[in-house]
Amino acid sequence: GYGTVVISNTDSVVLTGLNNSRYYDVYVRAICSDTDTSEWSFAHTFNTDCGLLSMFPYYNDFDNETAGGSNINTYPNLMPCWSRFNNSTSASYQGYPYVYNSVSSAYSGSRYLYFYTSSSSLYADNQVAILPQVDTTVVNMSDLQISFYAKRSSSYVNKLYVGIMSDTNDLASFNMVDSVDLQTAYTFHEILFDQYDGFGSFVALRLDKGTTSRYAYVDNLTLELI
Repeated sequence: GYGTVVISNTDSVVLTGLNNSRYYDVYVRAICSDTDTSEWSFAHTFNTDCGLLSMFPYYNDFDNETAGGSNINTYPNLMPCWSRFNNSTSASYQGYPYVYNSVSSAYSGSRYLYFYTSSSSLYADNQVAILPQVDTTVVNMSDLQISFYAKRSSSYVNKLYVGIMSDTNDLASFNMVDSVDLQTAYTFHEILFDQYDGFGSFVALRLDKGTTSRYAYVDNLTLELI
């Protein structure tokens, strides 16, 4: 891959110029002389503090995220810097969507964003995964686009809705930009926000309840300038 090399004569170094809400890998090696260096260490992964997204592209393949579950008491957070909306009346089902760990079901790596709902009254009518907030003082939402790979499960036909929210706690603020028809195999989707003229700053993915079970798997997501 590509990266920035920082040389230090001390046993610590301050890294500057990092973006909010990102994962970074750090490798270390010793330099004894111009001709004598150690091998690079294994990667150490860390994430920066949450903050407004102002530098793009923003990419998440979910492989650095902690796997979750459906019970919100056990898994209260979707993942760092993201939020979720789920209007189920049962805590056992308020944890959707969450990061799922399965090599066989991911598009790449082992983890992906997982939505599931059934016709049972215990499941949410709407469940939404909400990206970190965009700094709209730096970039207009209409200058952005989102892309990802997504699929559904077996014969259950359903859509995934892509929109922008102004309030992560208010589903009424979800302004749909487009929808994608999910297939049983991963398909690449790209949605432009060039026609958006609202006041929202949170890009969001939504799955709604139907008369049968509905699934959505999302992986390798990128939010970037058009």
